Amino acid sequence: MKRFTLLMMATCLCASSALFAATAFEDTFTVTGGGDINYNYNEAGRQTGSQAPAPYGLWHNAASEPTLVTNAGPTAGKLHISLLDGTETWVGGPNTNFTDSGDFSAEIEFTRLNDLNNWISLAVGKGSVPASPWVTPGVDIIIYPNGSYTIFVDGVASSSYSFTELTYASSPTLKIKFVASQDAFPPTTDAQVSLFINDKPYPIDGKFVFQYTGGFADNYVNFQTYADVDVDNLKVTTPPGNVINTAAWNGDADSAISSTKTYTHAIDCGNSANTTINGVTFTGTAGANSGANWEVKTDTGTILPAVETTQYGLVPNITGQSQFIVTNGIFDLLNVDNPSLTLTGLTPAQQYILTLYSQGFGGPSYAYVATSDGAAITIQDSSANGVLNGERMTYHYTANADGVFSISTTATNQVWGLFAFSNEVIPEPGLIIGCFSLLSLALLRRK
Repeated sequence: MKRFTLLMMATCLCASSALFAATAFEDTFTVTGGGDINYNYNEAGRQTGSQAPAPYGLWHNAASEPTLVTNAGPTAGKLHISLLDGTETWVGGPNTNFTDSGDFSAEIEFTRLNDLNNWISLAVGKGSVPASPWVTPGVDIIIYPNGSYTIFVDGVASSSYSFTELTYASSPTLKIKFVASQDAFPPTTDAQVSLFINDKPYPIDGKFVFQYTGGFADNYVNFQTYADVDVDNLKVTTPPGNVINTAAWNGDADSAISSTKTYTHAIDCGNSANTTINGVTFTGTAGANSGANWEVKTDTGTILPAVETTQYGLVPNITGQSQFIVTNGIFDLLNVDNPSLTLTGLTPAQQYILTLYSQGFGGPSYAYVATSDGAAITIQDSSANGVLNGERMTYHYTANADGVFSISTTATNQVWGLFAFSNEVIPEPGLIIGCFSLLSLALLRRK
């Protein structure tokens, strides 16, 4: 009994080990009184983080400067930017070079107040503050109310896209987030950059994970508007410290799938039949790329086809019912389209474990993997355990306030597909304490 109790205690401790991002800078724009953006920038409770407080560099060409931050009226607690006479352009960011960590993310919330053909912008890796999108260096995004956006790389427009869900009519408020990883400042390697909007992945130059050649020498974070907007929650963070873990998977016994766990999702991609493993039913989706509270998208917008791998003689070395969730998958055999997976309807602040189940192909299958919670972008190998052998890739995370979590991939050498996935609910701390109490009581009674 003692051995069992220690095992359970270790399990409970591991279940509560999700980490949180370290904040370098956050501005809630909450002030007492009102004035321009630098009014009471160092007021207690407005800015937090290891590099706060910090004033802003700014430039504007309006005839007169409006009140930008205030604790009164409909824009209280936000940075309000108005076009006034139609010529106002505001550029800026914290007057701080965020070079403490090569792994970082920067995000901001824009609430657009009308659907005029004006734009909003966020940039990372800039050499100074303020610096507009068409000034080198760095990576910038400009988003228009019609749902289109343009990516600027080192001051040059490099790619453009359009999505209905980004229009003013569909989403007046957009939370734009860049996630970036490089070895250090100054860099000795290229940087990897991903874009998330409202916690969903969007492409940069045709990839979910974009390679910024040479890396960022500096990292001033700038934002700019030519629109009537309210701005909130500008944030620069370092990664939460959660890492992607992989493990060999041989069958039902070591699948870590259990009917004693609670799952928000258990999905078998590409297979029309359901499969039950250790009492947990994985819902077959045939060739669907979406379902209840989940969606698979590609960086080119192409729908991934369902592929039955056994027709190519690829019979997995996995026993029991587990083998059936990897005999079919959704992926591009030509290795052109990279998949992302978005989960919705999650409980804010709840901890989860996402697991991707796969089988190995002929050789290393490398892909960059990025997550919407800002974890360091890493390269993973879904064939690390050998050809036809099973692999479980797990990630422990905490759901954001919008209940949305995404993971995106960009393959570097071979097909990267989705066979099956599950999303496990981690017990609340109160339940874990209860677990300890019950086990302790059981031990005492046995004595």
